[in-house]
Amino acid sequence: MAKAFEVKLFGRWDFTTRALIIAPRSLKNAAEKSMLAEAERLRKLIVQGIINQAPGGKPFVPLKPETLARRRREGFMGTKALIRTGSMVRAIQVIKKGPFQVTVGIPSGKTGRGNVLLADLARIHEEGAPAANIPARPFMRPVFEAERKNIAKNVMKGVGKNLGGFFGRIFG
Repeated sequence: MAKAFEVKLFGRWDFTTRALIIAPRSLKNAAEKSMLAEAERLRKLIVQGIINQAPGGKPFVPLKPETLARRRREGFMGTKALIRTGSMVRAIQVIKKGPFQVTVGIPSGKTGRGNVLLADLARIHEEGAPAANIPARPFMRPVFEAERKNIAKNVMKGVGKNLGGFFGRIFG
Protein backbone atom coordinates (compact mmCIF):
# COMPACT_ATOMS: atom_id res chain seq x y z
CA MET A 1 0.00 0.00 0.00
CA ALA A 2 1.29 3.45 -0.94
CA LYS A 3 2.06 5.91 1.78
CA ALA A 4 0.00 9.08 1.91
CA PHE A 5 1.76 12.34 1.11
CA GLU A 6 1.09 14.93 3.76
CA VAL A 7 1.98 18.62 3.93
CA LYS A 8 1.75 20.59 7.14
CA LEU A 9 1.62 24.34 7.03
CA PHE A 10 3.23 26.25 9.84
CA GLY A 11 2.94 29.92 10.55
CA ARG A 12 0.32 32.60 10.24
CA TRP A 13 -1.49 31.43 7.10
CA ASP A 14 -4.65 33.29 8.05
CA PHE A 15 -2.64 36.56 8.01
CA THR A 16 -0.92 35.60 4.75
CA THR A 17 -4.22 34.76 3.08
CA ARG A 18 -5.75 38.10 4.12
CA ALA A 19 -2.63 39.99 3.01
CA LEU A 20 -2.72 38.36 -0.42
CA ILE A 21 -6.41 39.16 -0.82
CA ILE A 22 -5.99 42.86 -0.02
CA ALA A 23 -2.55 43.26 -1.66
CA PRO A 24 -3.78 44.23 -5.14
CA ARG A 25 -5.94 47.07 -3.81
CA SER A 26 -3.22 48.21 -1.40
CA LEU A 27 -0.60 48.11 -4.14
CA LYS A 28 -2.82 50.13 -6.49
CA ASN A 29 -3.49 52.77 -3.84
CA ALA A 30 0.17 52.94 -2.84
CA ALA A 31 1.27 53.28 -6.47
CA GLU A 32 -1.24 56.01 -7.27
CA LYS A 33 -0.37 57.94 -4.12
CA SER A 34 3.32 57.65 -4.95
CA MET A 35 2.80 58.77 -8.56
CA LEU A 36 0.88 61.84 -7.39
CA ALA A 37 3.64 62.69 -4.89
CA GLU A 38 6.32 62.37 -7.58
CA ALA A 39 4.29 64.51 -9.99
CA GLU A 40 3.95 67.18 -7.29
CA ARG A 41 7.72 67.08 -6.72
CA LEU A 42 8.26 67.63 -10.46
CA ARG A 43 5.73 70.48 -10.51
CA LYS A 44 7.62 72.19 -7.70
CA LEU A 45 10.91 71.76 -9.57
CA ILE A 46 9.38 73.32 -12.69
CA VAL A 47 8.06 76.32 -10.74
CA GLN A 48 11.37 76.72 -8.89
CA GLY A 49 13.19 76.50 -12.22
CA ILE A 50 11.12 79.37 -13.61
CA ILE A 51 11.70 81.45 -10.49
CA ASN A 52 15.47 80.76 -10.64
CA GLN A 53 15.43 81.25 -14.45
CA ALA A 54 17.21 77.90 -14.98
CA PRO A 55 14.80 74.93 -15.05
CA GLY A 56 16.66 71.63 -14.91
CA GLY A 57 19.87 73.66 -14.56
CA LYS A 58 19.53 75.18 -18.05
CA PRO A 59 19.44 79.00 -17.94
CA PHE A 60 16.80 80.87 -19.92
CA VAL A 61 17.74 83.11 -22.81
CA PRO A 62 17.72 86.58 -21.19
CA LEU A 63 14.98 89.03 -22.10
CA LYS A 64 15.93 91.48 -24.83
CA PRO A 65 16.50 95.16 -23.92
CA GLU A 66 13.44 96.06 -26.03
CA THR A 67 11.27 93.66 -24.01
CA LEU A 68 12.53 95.10 -20.73
CA ALA A 69 11.92 98.66 -21.99
CA ARG A 70 8.36 97.74 -23.04
CA ARG A 71 7.75 96.19 -19.62
CA ARG A 72 8.94 99.37 -17.87
CA ARG A 73 6.66 101.50 -20.06
CA GLU A 74 3.76 99.25 -19.04
CA GLY A 75 4.66 99.65 -15.36
CA PHE A 76 6.21 96.23 -14.82
CA MET A 77 9.72 96.42 -13.40
CA GLY A 78 10.53 92.69 -13.30
CA THR A 79 13.36 91.34 -15.43
CA LYS A 80 12.61 87.62 -15.28
CA ALA A 81 11.28 85.64 -18.23
CA LEU A 82 7.92 83.88 -17.91
CA ILE A 83 6.97 85.74 -14.72
CA ARG A 84 5.20 88.85 -15.92
CA THR A 85 1.90 88.28 -14.13
CA GLY A 86 2.57 84.90 -12.53
CA SER A 87 -0.59 83.38 -14.03
CA MET A 88 1.29 80.80 -16.10
CA VAL A 89 3.40 79.69 -13.13
CA ARG A 90 0.30 79.40 -10.95
CA ALA A 91 -1.46 77.39 -13.65
CA ILE A 92 1.11 74.55 -13.61
CA GLN A 93 -0.73 71.67 -11.99
CA VAL A 94 -0.68 67.97 -11.28
CA ILE A 95 -3.62 66.41 -13.08
CA LYS A 96 -4.82 62.88 -12.36
CA LYS A 97 -6.20 61.59 -15.66
CA GLY A 98 -7.10 58.07 -14.60
CA PRO A 99 -5.70 54.98 -12.92
CA PHE A 100 -1.90 55.22 -13.07
CA GLN A 101 -2.12 58.31 -15.31
CA VAL A 102 -0.76 61.58 -13.96
CA THR A 103 0.21 64.67 -15.95
CA VAL A 104 2.16 67.75 -14.92
CA GLY A 105 1.30 70.77 -17.01
CA ILE A 106 -1.17 73.54 -17.70
CA PRO A 107 -4.79 72.50 -18.29
CA SER A 108 -6.03 73.42 -21.75
CA GLY A 109 -8.87 75.67 -20.57
CA LYS A 110 -6.88 77.95 -18.23
CA THR A 111 -6.68 81.55 -19.36
CA GLY A 112 -4.50 84.44 -18.34
CA ARG A 113 -4.62 88.18 -18.86
CA GLY A 114 -6.55 89.08 -21.99
CA ASN A 115 -8.11 85.59 -22.11
CA VAL A 116 -4.89 84.13 -23.52
CA LEU A 117 -4.91 80.36 -23.28
CA LEU A 118 -2.04 79.62 -20.92
CA ALA A 119 -1.35 76.18 -22.44
CA ASP A 120 -0.78 77.91 -25.81
CA LEU A 121 1.46 80.52 -24.19
CA ALA A 122 3.41 77.75 -22.43
CA ARG A 123 3.88 75.94 -25.75
CA ILE A 124 5.22 79.13 -27.34
CA HIS A 125 7.74 79.59 -24.53
CA GLU A 126 8.67 75.91 -24.46
CA GLU A 127 9.31 75.69 -28.21
CA GLY A 128 9.83 79.33 -29.21
CA ALA A 129 8.05 81.29 -31.94
CA PRO A 130 10.63 82.51 -34.47
CA ALA A 131 8.00 84.34 -36.55
CA ALA A 132 7.12 86.44 -33.48
CA ASN A 133 10.81 86.80 -32.51
CA ILE A 134 10.30 84.80 -29.28
CA PRO A 135 13.19 82.48 -28.44
CA ALA A 136 12.56 79.08 -26.90
CA ARG A 137 12.68 79.16 -23.12
CA PRO A 138 11.82 75.58 -22.24
CA PHE A 139 10.73 75.24 -18.64
CA MET A 140 9.22 71.75 -18.45
CA ARG A 141 11.34 69.63 -20.77
CA PRO A 142 14.67 70.42 -19.02
CA VAL A 143 13.23 69.40 -15.65
CA PHE A 144 11.89 66.09 -17.00
CA GLU A 145 15.20 65.41 -18.77
CA ALA A 146 17.21 66.19 -15.62
CA GLU A 147 14.95 64.01 -13.47
CA ARG A 148 14.37 61.16 -15.92
CA LYS A 149 16.61 58.73 -13.99
CA ASN A 150 15.00 59.55 -10.65
CA ILE A 151 11.30 59.38 -11.49
CA ALA A 152 10.77 55.60 -11.55
CA LYS A 153 13.09 55.10 -8.58
CA ASN A 154 11.21 57.72 -6.55
CA VAL A 155 7.83 56.20 -7.45
CA MET A 156 9.00 52.74 -6.35
CA LYS A 157 10.41 54.12 -3.08
CA GLY A 158 7.11 55.88 -2.52
CA VAL A 159 5.18 52.67 -3.13
CA GLY A 160 7.32 50.93 -0.52
CA LYS A 161 6.83 53.76 1.96
CA ASN A 162 3.08 53.81 1.34
CA LEU A 163 2.73 50.05 1.74
CA GLY A 164 4.90 49.73 4.85
CA GLY A 165 5.71 46.44 6.53
CA PHE A 166 6.82 43.40 4.55
CA PHE A 167 5.44 44.61 1.21
CA GLY A 168 7.06 47.98 1.79
CA ARG A 169 10.46 46.31 2.17
CA ILE A 170 9.96 44.55 -1.16
CA PHE A 171 9.33 47.82 -3.03
CA GLY A 172 11.45 50.20 -0.90
